[in-house]
Amino acid sequence: MPTVVIQNQPAQGGQMRVIQEFLESGVQALFENCPTHPSINTDLRVTYTASGPEVVFGGNSAVGFDIHLTAENNHWCQHLYQFAHEACHVLAQFQQHIHSNQWIEECLCETASMFACQRMANSGKLNQGPCAKLTTGEIPPRPYWKALQEYLDNLLTDPARQFTGFSMQQWFRQQETILRTNPYRRDLNELFANKLYAHLISHPNDWAAVEFLNTSPCGSTDDALSTYLRRWRAATPKLHRSLVDFVEGCLL
Repeated sequence: MPTVVIQNQPAQGGQMRVIQEFLESGVQALFENCPTHPSINTDLRVTYTASGPEVVFGGNSAVGFDIHLTAENNHWCQHLYQFAHEACHVLAQFQQHIHSNQWIEECLCETASMFACQRMANSGKLNQGPCAKLTTGEIPPRPYWKALQEYLDNLLTDPARQFTGFSMQQWFRQQETILRTNPYRRDLNELFANKLYAHLISHPNDWAAVEFLNTSPCGSTDDALSTYLRRWRAATPKLHRSLVDFVEGCLL
């Protein structure tokens, strides 16, 4: 499993032991079905800084990856949410440049954050892991897994994240130019992330497909989404291709 190395304390402090456990649990949730991933034994160096969240270009499995987070204090939901997103870029073997289909990766990384939160909340319900006995600073205090579940439920039920009145294929046709130009449109990414989450929470083994997202990049003159998905599918072991098929079925 990749090793989480926290380089400094977040702004306004924070219980470093607990934050470490949260981030390690996030890595476990994302990489547990990818034992042969090239970065399975690499370092993920986390620095708390005003810039970010981001995974810095230039990292690789040999030298590790630098991840910048902005979460503060003991806002553990935010620590986990931000970190899982950036760790998913490592899982996806991100390209060291922005490309026309980058938005698919951004949607998957947004989904990874929700997926990691759910796995952590579930472990707390089962009296396992760092969420089990940890309580929030609220009065009266509550088990932290309940706070984490509430955090996630608010995202899943947010009206701004719901498809209404049109099909996903229609949505993609309307938004494709914007998505290809600006892959970081969170309002659009979050819509699709909610759909991806519904599939992946029911098929957690499909996370292994993300490992192969960028192993066969499109050429500069052949970068249609259909080509990107076809290359991803061909690179993915048959056991995990249902995620690629789900994405294709949603959009094309």
